[in-house]
Amino acid sequence: MQEPDQERRNLLKGAVAASLASLAGSLSPGEASASKADPDLIKRENQKAGSSDWQLTRIQLDKRDGFRS
Repeated sequence: MQEPDQERRNLLKGAVAASLASLAGSLSPGEASASKADPDLIKRENQKAGSSDWQLTRIQLDKRDGFRS
């Protein structure tokens, strides 16, 4: 029977190896070059009209501290 430290070390090595293998298998070659495919993506997104749906409603000013709640 192996010592507990040796068993733990083998378990950790296996877990790390499995994680790396899983990560390597999940990446496709296309994902690595996705940012190079469209360099003007952010510029075009920023030129769009946008929306006011995100604006907060029913905002109250706290007179004591000056914070909004």
